[in-house]
Amino acid sequence: MPLATQPPPPDTTSGSQTAASQSPNPPNPRSRGHATDEDDDPYTARIRATGCYEHNERLLLCYADQGRDWRACRAEMAAFRECMKAWTERQAAEGE
Repeated sequence: MPLATQPPPPDTTSGSQTAASQSPNPPNPRSRGHATDEDDDPYTARIRATGCYEHNERLLLCYADQGRDWRACRAEMAAFRECMKAWTERQAAEGE
């Protein structure tokens, strides 16, 4: 009984492909037109609403750069904590 063979791959040198399929970065079908996946992230949206997004980004970058060692990012953690504390106090004052 002969083995089934797969058809050969399509010839990519014949020039029959469209310009879009030859693009080095084809469009992502999941992108839905957003600039980044962060736009869809509810966590990021909540942090942006506090005004502490930049502090959070610095903290996360430090954490990644330092091999996931929070102890090396104490200054970034303190800055983020202070920003969030100030936001919480502003929220409480607005609610009174």
